[in-house]
Amino acid sequence: MIITFAIGNTDDKLPQREWSAFVGQVHALVDLVVHNHDDANVQFMGYSAPGAPWQNALWAIQMPDDTDGREALRARLKVLAGRYRQDAVAWWEAPTAEMLTPFGGVM
Repeated sequence: MIITFAIGNTDDKLPQREWSAFVGQVHALVDLVVHNHDDANVQFMGYSAPGAPWQNALWAIQMPDDTDGREALRARLKVLAGRYRQDAVAWWEAPTAEMLTPFGGVM
């Protein structure tokens, strides 16, 4: 199961210091969740460009299919969103992945 979630500060609700703290706490949460689940690992983590007029961060985490780990992560993200006055955290799950194999020709 791949879980992807994103946080943002496009509305500039958080000054830089608070945005940095929010991102740091989400990092710590992800590290904790991955550490506590044997089959969990971070597949990707990225941020908007430093010069962009918005601030976003995205994580893609491989998690076991058990719902306890996912629900714990969701609940803790909601707490952090409330603490940092966020309207929402974007969350989506992909139970399967498709591997695209290349065609022989050049496009």
